Order: sequence, then C-alpha cells, then structure tokens
Amino acid sequence: MNVRRITRTLICALTLVATAAIGSAREPAGRIKNVLLVMSDDLKASVLPAYGDTVCRTPNVDRLAASGMVFERAYCQGLACAPSRPSMLRSIYPTCTELLGLPTPKGLHGKSLLPLLRDPRAKARETALSIHNRVGGGLRSAEWHYMKYGERGEELYDMVEDPDQYTNVVSDSKYAALLEQARRQFKARMAAAR
Repeated sequence: MNVRRITRTLICALTLVATAAIGSAREPAGRIKNVLLVMSDDLKASVLPAYGDTVCRTPNVDRLAASGMVFERAYCQGLACAPSRPSMLRSIYPTCTELLGLPTPKGLHGKSLLPLLRDPRAKARETALSIHNRVGGGLRSAEWHYMKYGERGEELYDMVEDPDQYTNVVSDSKYAALLEQARRQFKARMAAAR
C-alpha cells in the first residue's frame, strides 16, 4: 500500500469519525446538526465564488456555502500543498478526541477545531507556523507573512495590501516594528516546536 493511499484512507476515516461524533452530539430535540468540513490545499479561497470570485464556476460549493458556515479567517502558512496539508491534518486528531470525550495526548502541536465548529467567530490561533529543514520556515497571520531561510535571508509580506505576496517589505523601514515582532514570534514558535 503506498503512502498516498494510506493518507487518503486516514483522512477519510478521520473525517467520518469527526462527522459521526459531531452528528451525535447532544442537540435540542428536533434539531439535526450536519457537518461537512471541506479542506483544500494548493487553492486560495479568493478563487471561489463563495469568497467573491466572478470567473470560476463552482455551483455545488456555492450551494453548500450559501446554506452553511464559511470560514473567512481560515489561512495556512504556506503557499503550496507541502506545508499546508500537514497543518490542516494536524488538528483533526485532537478534534476527534475531544468530540469523543477521549483524553488528548500531551505534546501534540495541533489544536481541537471544536471551538471553531461551535462558534465560527472563535479564534484558534493568531499565527500558523511552517518549518522547513529544521532551520527555516514561515509564520503567517491574517495581516502578514514572515519567512526565514536559515542564514540565507528572510521575507515579509503585507497580506492586507499584497495578499498575493508580490512585494517583499523586509527592507522597508515602514515595516521595521512589524518585522521585529514577526522575528520574535517566529523564534518563540520555532523553539516551542522543538
């Protein structure tokens, strides 16, 4: 059995367990709760009509979005599938253990998504961390994205003004305070991840 098949099977199994557990949660009589959590990597939300795009056609996703909850502050630290996929999957295990009332082992880097499922305005984290080759990585917030490549350099992007990350502002003095904040947070998160 190859790794891709095992990964797909694991994702399907965890999704089914989470969906069943959420569906069996105690709800007032007559109220049925259905949860379908759609996660996609290598795709930014702004290319979907549910988030305002006018070019793509996704009628089924649009119907789901119109009748359900759409996360508007869901973001990932990486621009590609390699760093984003593990960060999405990392939180499924603690979510399932909390839903099922099982103890969550210490030392997990993921956090339960249950608070977000109960209240879409809840915050999970302010930033998302990615690690590359143990010396570099990135830290992403809703407002900025900081990347450090070990001793080979760093980048900082203003995600409000430049969401497609065309302009590296690491040398712009206007962003000096933000750069220092991002460096401190990145260093602290990297140390905590070790």
